[in-house]
Amino acid sequence: MTGFNSYSELLWKAMKKIILIASLIANSIAFTQIPTGVKFISGQIGYSNIKTHSGSSETKSLKIIPTFGYFFAPNWGIAGSFGYKKETIHTKQVLNSSAQQHFENSSAIVIIPSLRKFWVMDERLSIFGQMDFPLEFGKIKKESDQIPTTGETSDNYFSYGISVKPGIDYFLNRTWKIVATIGEISYTSNKKNINKETDTNLRLGFTFSSVNFGIKYILPRKIR
Repeated sequence: MTGFNSYSELLWKAMKKIILIASLIANSIAFTQIPTGVKFISGQIGYSNIKTHSGSSETKSLKIIPTFGYFFAPNWGIAGSFGYKKETIHTKQVLNSSAQQHFENSSAIVIIPSLRKFWVMDERLSIFGQMDFPLEFGKIKKESDQIPTTGETSDNYFSYGISVKPGIDYFLNRTWKIVATIGEISYTSNKKNINKETDTNLRLGFTFSSVNFGIKYILPRKIR
C-alpha cells in the first residue's frame, strides 16, 4: 500500500507540472498579442553572381523589393511589396570547333500582396504563417551567335501565383527584428505574349536553400 501511495504521489506531481506548463503556454499565446495598428517596413535586397567550375555558364541576379505592412487586427497583418528584379544568364559552348555564346536577360516589376498570421511565444520570439500572391510584369530578351538563330528575340510575360511560407520573428530590440522564412509551398503560372506559351510550376521545398533571412523595422506608434 505504501508503494502505491508513493506512485500516486509521484504521478500527481508530474500531472501538476504538465498542467502548469500547459497553462503557461496557453496564457502566453492567449494574452500576448501584436496589437492592431502596428506598422512595419521590411523587404528583399540581394545580388548574386554564380559561375560554373568550367566557366561555361554565369548567372547574375539583382533584386530590390521593399515591403510595407500593417496589423489590421491582433496578430493579423497585411503587407504589400513593390519592386524590381533582373537576371542575366550567359552560357558558352563549343560546337564544331567554334565557340558560341548565348545571353538571356530578364527583368520584371514585382508586386506582392500578402497576409500574415502571428503566434507570439514570448516578448522576443514569434512564429508566423505567410501567404503571398506574387505578380510579375516582365520582359525576356535572348541573344545568340549560333547559326541559324543568330540575332535577338524578345517577349513580354505576365506571371502570377500563390505561396505559403512558415517563418520566425525575433526582436533584437524594441524596433528591429530578424525575420526568417523556412521553406515554401507555391504555385506559379507564367504566360508569354507573342507565342502564347504558358508555363506552370508547383514547388514544395523545405531545404536549407529555401531559408531566407531579413530585417524588419517596427515603426514607432503615436501616443495619443
